[in-house]
Amino acid sequence: MKVSLATERLADANVKAGVADCRTDTAQKRRTENCAPNMRVAREAARDSANAEDAALWRWFAELLDDRRIRWCHSGRGWLISVDHRHVATGAQFDQAMRIAKANVEADDIEHASATRKRKRIQ
Repeated sequence: MKVSLATERLADANVKAGVADCRTDTAQKRRTENCAPNMRVAREAARDSANAEDAALWRWFAELLDDRRIRWCHSGRGWLISVDHRHVATGAQFDQAMRIAKANVEADDIEHASATRKRKRIQ
């Protein structure tokens, strides 16, 4: 009798645990379903943002390419990107190197414009 009583208690404990797991799964599923529209909107916004960034990057690249201002080569260190005969980026992947190059060139343009304004104020 003691064995069967212990077995029954163990079975009851497993059933209770199973019910609790089931409740947790159901609550978690409800939370996930409630967030699904928000996640879809967030994913769509991220996709649109990435597409806009890619478009801007490749427009920048095409403009420099048309003006023959950009050069690139693949070396043992990765992709080397030069703009106006100046090395501006190195990256493992071509698109990564181009993104770095664009950011560096735009940052240099901003710094150059700022320095020019300061010089004009001093004169």
